[in-house]
Amino acid sequence: MKKYTKIDFPFGKIFPAEQTFYDCSGQTICQYGEIWKIDTVTTALVTDRKEYTPKLLQSCMNPEIITVIPLHLEIDTIQKKILIVQQNTKEEVYYEKERVFTRLWQGSLLKRGCENCKGCGRC
Repeated sequence: MKKYTKIDFPFGKIFPAEQTFYDCSGQTICQYGEIWKIDTVTTALVTDRKEYTPKLLQSCMNPEIITVIPLHLEIDTIQKKILIVQQNTKEEVYYEKERVFTRLWQGSLLKRGCENCKGCGRC
């Protein structure tokens, strides 16, 4: 099976994740004819309405535990449609009907000020 480091689409480049999140026999990319299923942790998808990014989560009780939730994309190159699946939500974007582009994404943890300290260890 071909190993992809990036895939070019009409709306931009997508960099697949290193490990699998889909059930694709251990692959981060599945291609079924003209439909691609891709997990990415380094690519954001930007539309006129919204920016879709992977999510970076830090445990408040164990701040050393950091989890990256990938951006799941299902791209239909015939219908010119992207299905964005993330945390129990699905949204469709038609990349010929609205402006869509990609950009590299690097997550960062937000430093939040605590007003009422509960000793969570986050700071």
